[in-house]
Amino acid sequence: MPLKEQGSKEGGAVAGAVAGRSLFSFVPSVIGDVINVEKTVKRCLLDTFKHTDEEFLKQASSQKPAWKDGSTATCVLAVDNTLYIANLGDSRAILCRYNEESQKHAALSLSKEHNPTQYEERMRIQKAEERQRNRSRSRAWPILAAGLAVSVPPSLMVKEESEQKTLANSYSRDPGERLTQQQEDGSLIDGQVERRGEQSSLEWDGRVLGVLEVSRSIGDGQYKRCGVTSVPDIRRCQLTPNDRFILLACDGLFKVFTPEEAVNFILSCLEDEKIQSREGKPTADARYEAACNRLANKAVQRGSADNVTVMVVRIGH
Repeated sequence: MPLKEQGSKEGGAVAGAVAGRSLFSFVPSVIGDVINVEKTVKRCLLDTFKHTDEEFLKQASSQKPAWKDGSTATCVLAVDNTLYIANLGDSRAILCRYNEESQKHAALSLSKEHNPTQYEERMRIQKAEERQRNRSRSRAWPILAAGLAVSVPPSLMVKEESEQKTLANSYSRDPGERLTQQQEDGSLIDGQVERRGEQSSLEWDGRVLGVLEVSRSIGDGQYKRCGVTSVPDIRRCQLTPNDRFILLACDGLFKVFTPEEAVNFILSCLEDEKIQSREGKPTADARYEAACNRLANKAVQRGSADNVTVMVVRIGH
């Protein structure tokens, strides 16, 4: 499982380090002998992300000055031949699978990005705004009853809505079958979301409050009241004999590489006979390690201004 990281993301380095340690230390403690594997794995991943977020926020608030860090997170858990993928934010998991018909390798997405430009995420942020409006109105009534004149910003006014609500199935058609969907109250449903047309005033320029690019994260405590959540999107994928590797990387890579370009770049490194084994390491391991290093460095050369973290997980070879 070679890993390469280039650069540092301002405001996220601490959160990323804590999340990386906490997620994988907590998962084994909540998995034991189970009957319903899928249900247990899903609950385990949800609890793990919740626990990691809570622990980080406690640690962040105890610092002077308090940390304002946040981090995306992507976790892949293998149970026999089934992958369970949980992610927050805009880091991604990509599966390299060989297509026998086309005789080419394909880059298949196993995760979903979370940012305010995504319809479901924007609707969730809008729900948070509506709750803020309701709370603001409740606080305003005692002041109005006392006979004081109060100016309420338009963004806090409650508007009556009589629009038609429709339902849409949010199951994905990619190999990563979606297992969870969050409602406005934090509960989970199976792929059903409300559709509304009003734009949220908590989101502009594709960012939460015009600042935060992602709508789900570990940390970012100051944005939690705005709908930013640590509930991961969870999907599953059945492995096949044609699967080669999984690429895990943050948005710094995908700002300058498409998934297909990244997969083909890694494949070219794996076929590079000039890469030889070092220090007794198998040649295959050396090539995977070189692929991580070269891909991260190439992203920086292409002008990625964000941090670039790359991990490649070999499957069965």
